[in-house]
Amino acid sequence: MMSVNGGRGGKHVAGARQKQQSRSKNTEEDAAARRRRNIDEDDLSGGQTRIYDREAIYGAANAKEKKKKRIWLRVLIVVLVFLLAVGGTLVALYCIYVKPPEVADKTNSDQPKADSDTEQQDDTQDDDKEDVPLTGRREGVYTFALIGMDQVGANTDTIMVVTFDTNAHTLNVVSIPRDTLVNVSWSTKKVNSLYGNGGIEMLMDGLQDLVGYEIDFHVLVDLNAFKKLVDEVGGIWFDVPEDMYYTDPTQDLQISVPAGYQCLNGEDAMGVVRFRATYVEGDIQRIRVQQDFMKAAIKQMLENVSSINITTLVDIFLNDVDTDLTNGNCVWLAQEFFKMDMSHVEFMTMPGNYTDSVYGGSYVTILLDDWLDMINTYLNPFYEKITLEDQDILTRDPDSGRIYATTGVYAGDESWGN
Repeated sequence: MMSVNGGRGGKHVAGARQKQQSRSKNTEEDAAARRRRNIDEDDLSGGQTRIYDREAIYGAANAKEKKKKRIWLRVLIVVLVFLLAVGGTLVALYCIYVKPPEVADKTNSDQPKADSDTEQQDDTQDDDKEDVPLTGRREGVYTFALIGMDQVGANTDTIMVVTFDTNAHTLNVVSIPRDTLVNVSWSTKKVNSLYGNGGIEMLMDGLQDLVGYEIDFHVLVDLNAFKKLVDEVGGIWFDVPEDMYYTDPTQDLQISVPAGYQCLNGEDAMGVVRFRATYVEGDIQRIRVQQDFMKAAIKQMLENVSSINITTLVDIFLNDVDTDLTNGNCVWLAQEFFKMDMSHVEFMTMPGNYTDSVYGGSYVTILLDDWLDMINTYLNPFYEKITLEDQDILTRDPDSGRIYATTGVYAGDESWGN
């Protein structure tokens, strides 16, 4: 009996355990389900149930995130388009504004008129060929007259003819002595008198007579502009060759610079390039000092280009220098200038008899063959050589000793100087 009851009890116990395990399993599954469906247990205790579908929540969140990304993408596209438009405009303005100077080629209008025998034939063949270039201009080569004014402003203390090749990045500078004899009508026939008798046009015409071609641009630098330019680059280190002390009240000029290697500010640098009071060779010795100073200045500028504010230099150049270059031309030329190497910079002086005199006055008479050779080697912007026929020079015949004009035409009295 006991075994039978015990058997039944065992079955009951086993059944109860099975039901309990089943209920526990269901409870665990329900809990897992609740966790999966995010049932808020706190709300259950209050009798309210809020059921959040995980996929719906994630889907909505993803949709918002995608919407935000689309908005930012649109904003980014708009910004990029704006920047490209502005950048394109700036590039276009740069290309329009900053550009190389425009120069005229040498044309048949520069040449002598045709003979009457051939004139009719030329007209029939070339009716529509006016100003056809006869001699090709070397591309990227520009010529300048660099002129330094004295304090009074009537005479030119310094005259240099410059040729800048922006392809080869070479700079050739030739000094024209201030006492160079020129073919003019007035009695003091010196190149430094041209400006005082007709302004920049007269000076440029006179220089054209000397070099045999029309110089492209002029750069007229007064003393204040010179001093500002030197100060802007932080001064120039230079070995002053001798003590320079000089006073000229008529020009409000005071020079007080001791000899030796030193950093010259604008005021002292101006004194150095103007000084000639104790020079035995006068203006020719001053020219050498001017050239040495300019070489030192160019060298230091090329070596320290990263610290130089080109924009400020151009501003000084445009505000305090008289030139027919445009703002954009100046910026473009400055950029090309700083691409140079100092080994490609040459300074020379026009060859001549530096100790000549006429009527007791100091003059420099040009040595024609040497001068033509220098022009064609260092200055000529054309492929065809400059010849004596292109020039109008008043000089002294080395054989007869007489003053004569290379064109045979005297601007003044033919007997002058003889």
